[in-house]
Amino acid sequence: MAKVLIIEDKNNHDVAESLKPYLEHRGHRIEIGFWDGADLVRGLRTDTFVGRHNPEILLIHFGTHNSIKGAKVVLTRLKRIHPKIKIIVVTCIDPEELIEDVSTIEKPFDLDLFLKLLK
Repeated sequence: MAKVLIIEDKNNHDVAESLKPYLEHRGHRIEIGFWDGADLVRGLRTDTFVGRHNPEILLIHFGTHNSIKGAKVVLTRLKRIHPKIKIIVVTCIDPEELIEDVSTIEKPFDLDLFLKLLK
């Protein structure tokens, strides 16, 4: 099964807590990286973090507005540096506000992959 790296805000880690047991039960290998708010995007900016973990799927949870700032540039760069990694973005931020930040990313929400992963 897939090696999944879940990255989310350390103050709002409900996605990792919810998905980790389920995905492990399904045979996926899970690693979790916690960042602090705006540091989430700064941490992703250093491609060595993602490269060191070398996941097949990168699931990023943007839980706050601070964590989403600058996401467009960082996610586009990650996709260019690691083209084989499937990037899934999960967020509870209002879509209207989110669209302003990430609308130009090529297929930013790979919902089909996310749903297949949960089957």
